[in-house]
Amino acid sequence: MYEKLITVMQGDALGVQAYEECSRIAATAITEKSGDAAPFLLLGMIANRFIDAYRDQPLTRKTAEDQAKRYVELCSAFREAFENGSDADKLNILNETARAYNAETL
Repeated sequence: MYEKLITVMQGDALGVQAYEECSRIAATAITEKSGDAAPFLLLGMIANRFIDAYRDQPLTRKTAEDQAKRYVELCSAFREAFENGSDADKLNILNETARAYNAETL
């Protein structure tokens, strides 16, 4: 599922529609990969925050590209931790992401 999210965010359309697709993918992943639900919950929350922020607002190409890059980096970090990492690695990326989300830096 991480690859699906990355593929969407590396496409040509980086606006609200891309994040709506990511939100749907994340919601599906929560159900299908219930053992890895937490990272997909966070990724869905981040996508939904973007949607809420830009649904009715102008979005510059630079902002879209910067946000997409950060989202892809986060998806890659989750994929690495949850496919190859230790339990400590998984907990670390979850906590880092939750703190950043709470501080509204994601």
